Amino acid sequence: MGFQNVKTYIQSGNVIFDSEIKNKENIELKIEKTLSIKFKYGARVLVRSKEEMKNTVLNFPKIFKDDKWKHNVIFLSNKIDSKDILNAFEIKKNIEQINYYNGVLFWSAKLEDITKSNMLKLSTRKEYKEMTVRNTNTTKRYWN
Repeated sequence: MGFQNVKTYIQSGNVIFDSEIKNKENIELKIEKTLSIKFKYGARVLVRSKEEMKNTVLNFPKIFKDDKWKHNVIFLSNKIDSKDILNAFEIKKNIEQINYYNGVLFWSAKLEDITKSNMLKLSTRKEYKEMTVRNTNTTKRYWN
């Protein structure tokens, strides 16, 4: 596809690369089209720059330091990237938290109550096709 320094990170589905194309939407379209044709499925990708990844990590909420909670970063596609997306999610405030920051949702749930969390139902929601979820370690790995 013409990208440079291409490498994958574990089996996360994440690919790190350099590109002379600067417009993220153009990169996403190019990758989606190529993968869809080559592998005969409707590929969906989300692209983030190294700077965006760095800013995401630097803006982790304070709760992300608490090891009694499970934390995830939910990357949003351009179609649903808005602080208003918070209105689509009903959370149990006593056991989970969700915050918006530029293109992501930061989600945390108490480990002892994780099975009661509404966010476990995330994959059943229509918005799920417009996002991808990564843990904090995987997210931090990309900008170091």
